[in-house]
Parts: sequence; structure tokens; C-alpha cells
Amino acid sequence: MNQLAQKTHQQLRRQKRTRASITSSADRPRMSVRVTNLHIHIQIIDDTSGKTLVAVTTVG
Repeated sequence: MNQLAQKTHQQLRRQKRTRASITSSADRPRMSVRVTNLHIHIQIIDDTSGKTLVAVTTVG
């Protein structure tokens, strides 16, 4: 396997491993945090229903 193919293969394995650990269950929804220079945005997301349960921000 040449270097480019090996690098791509390793990147896909890392991506799959990360996504498997990030996905939430019904017991524990996922929390998304976005920090900018001025504000913080936080969302609690239920992946099973695909809906945002709670959204909090420091804007306004």
C-alpha cells in the first residue's frame, strides 16, 4: 500500500472511531458547544429524534 492510500485509510479509521464515540444514546444526549470571541452557544441534541432539546447562548 502506498503512502497516500495508507494515510487515507488511517484517516477513515480515525473518523469512524470518533463518530462511534460521539453518537449519543437515548440515555445520554449529545452536547454541542460553540465558542466565539464574543459569545458561547450550547445545544443539547437528541440524536434519536434529531431534535434540539435545549439551546443556550450568551447573545442578548
